[in-house]
Amino acid sequence: MALVCGVNLLLRPYEMKPPFHAADGRCKTFDSSADGYGRAEGCGVLILKRLKDALKDGDNIRGIIRGYGAAQEGPSRSLGTPTIEVEALCMKLALKDASMQPCQVSYIEAHGTGTAVGDPMEISAIQRAYKHENRITPLIIGSVKTNVGHMESAAGIGGVIKTILMFENEIVPQHLNLHQINPKINLGQIPAVLPLLPMPWPRKKDKRRIAGVNSFGLAGTDTHLILEEASIPQEIISTQASSRFHVLTFSARSENSLTQMVDSCLDYLKRNPANLEDFAFTWNSSRAKFKEFRAGFVCKHSCDFLETLEKNPVVKTKALQISTKPKLCFLFSGQGSEFLEMGKDLYDTHPLFRLHFDSINSTLINEFSIDIREALFYDSVLLTQQKPTYAHMCIFAIQYGLAKVWMSWGFCPDIVLGHSLGEYVAAVIANILSAEDATRLLATRAMLISDLPERGKMIVVKRNKFQTTLIVREFEEESRGLSSQIEIAAVNSSKQTTLAGSEKSICDFKSFCDSRNIPSVVLDSSSAIHSSIMDPILPQFRAATKKITTHLPNCTFISSSLGQEVESFDADYFVKATRDPINFLDAALTVRKLSQETPIVFIDIGPQQIISELLKTNFQENNFTPLLMVSSLLKNKSSWKTLQESLLALFLSGFDINWIEFYRFNKGRRISGLPTYPFQRKAFWFPVSDKDLEKTSSQAAQLGGIEMLNHHFVHGSFQTPSLSKVFYRAFL
Repeated sequence: MALVCGVNLLLRPYEMKPPFHAADGRCKTFDSSADGYGRAEGCGVLILKRLKDALKDGDNIRGIIRGYGAAQEGPSRSLGTPTIEVEALCMKLALKDASMQPCQVSYIEAHGTGTAVGDPMEISAIQRAYKHENRITPLIIGSVKTNVGHMESAAGIGGVIKTILMFENEIVPQHLNLHQINPKINLGQIPAVLPLLPMPWPRKKDKRRIAGVNSFGLAGTDTHLILEEASIPQEIISTQASSRFHVLTFSARSENSLTQMVDSCLDYLKRNPANLEDFAFTWNSSRAKFKEFRAGFVCKHSCDFLETLEKNPVVKTKALQISTKPKLCFLFSGQGSEFLEMGKDLYDTHPLFRLHFDSINSTLINEFSIDIREALFYDSVLLTQQKPTYAHMCIFAIQYGLAKVWMSWGFCPDIVLGHSLGEYVAAVIANILSAEDATRLLATRAMLISDLPERGKMIVVKRNKFQTTLIVREFEEESRGLSSQIEIAAVNSSKQTTLAGSEKSICDFKSFCDSRNIPSVVLDSSSAIHSSIMDPILPQFRAATKKITTHLPNCTFISSSLGQEVESFDADYFVKATRDPINFLDAALTVRKLSQETPIVFIDIGPQQIISELLKTNFQENNFTPLLMVSSLLKNKSSWKTLQESLLALFLSGFDINWIEFYRFNKGRRISGLPTYPFQRKAFWFPVSDKDLEKTSSQAAQLGGIEMLNHHFVHGSFQTPSLSKVFYRAFL
């Protein structure tokens, strides 16, 4: 992207002298009385961007540059003396660059300074370049200099801006100051007309409006642009449901600026209540994000935003004051976190999430005849009665899709931590396994578990490992062999231990705990993984792991099986992780140790915040408060609202968001006229004594007396009659 600016300021006194300057200060372009140009001030700015990039980013495109031509007069009779040949050459070069025929151009914005020599030459040059046998309607020629004067170094950009406004307003403004055309000009040879009255210039469905813009430099460089109207944006088919929530983010360098910014946006939305989607898209993706002060809201409609602000004052948040950039940790849940229709609204409305979910489902359908999409969203019997095959794969696919969505928004993990089958998603995100290999491996394991004659059950005891071991020993002694063995499957925290065993033994153990007021919960798990019940499937599962390829992780991988960071993998790791107990307590302590070196922010990718709550428990037991922990998917709550509330929390904490990717599939469009940054303007006048005033007045008198002192171009200082202030002026 480039900003192109043309500026002309008249800072010194000058005298209008023909034949360059018109005596009356007016540009009388193409008129027989043309006697020079009227000088004018001006400033114009264009934002230039490659068309493909502007289309990709959803920019508000005002016009398209189709061709450019430039030629240099070289040695000439005098400075500023043009030639017909070179002026015509730059126009022909622009047409060639645009791959267009002269008859395709319907309007020429002439340089048109209003000089007796220059005007006829330019018309002759236009005739040479644009006369064409296939021209049906006359070429329209105009010049903005009759409207605003000659802005000199800003004149070319002025002509471009005028042409763009003509495209948008579908009208050619009146060519002023023309009473009798210069007798040396013959428009009929082109043919061409001058717009003596405003002329309609409507859009046509089958034909684009195209214009040429001349700008000739005093030193002899002649340029010509071919401009094409921007097409009317076609309504994009929305990929998101009408229930989509919108996040609005604000940031400023000072607290006052932030308050004024929110208030100005509030006023805008009161005037434009139906534009929240376009407003949020334009505002979030095109405003600079400052770290000092931030605020934000998640709203469904503009009225929600208005009601929120009217009821509550703006909560201004300072970004996290930390010396080093925090690391990001993705958390992935294991079995038991699934629920019916989890992520369905996201699947229906976010193409990227749907793409990655479907890629997993496609592998499952083709190689295992498993359709998790049908099971999760439409046929609840499959999910509830066909555990663990469908349940495990649904959890895997949902978390994989969510992780990919977060990464597209600019949040790529430095650390990954998965609990039980959550390690498979973590391994994919860390590049240890490909998505296809992980899908095949996990599906094979799930199907082998489903075929077990006894899949077992699991129970959580709210005691530490040592206490739980004693409770189990007491239970086994009391049962006297009537129940099968119960074993530790996971040490989740110092106050929570998970046990696994046969369904009967777990039921008996639950009764035993209840009789002794020992807090315990039987898990809604599909199988007793991480126990000896898995032993029969291990040979076949080991054979499956030999068919996959493992890679070195591209980020820190914390193993919940080993309770520590793992830097290299072999296929047998996943066999051991299926059979051996989970050591999540040590994994949490490893993360705690890493956070002492660099602050860590956590995003729980899994459903229902199961792993993040478990991690919080471990942190609290060690008197540690995480910097920030957000969720991705909650039961009985809109997926979009959950994600955007988490996104807002990350923004308020100082994280940057890839807004272009966030809005990649949004139907919102860029709009103009939004509030600008509320700069806190301050005056910085130097204190001046009476002695200084006397000295300045004396110097001004030496430069030309009182009249020169009153002239607004003269340097020095003066005191206004109405205000007791001193103002300073100087040449730039």
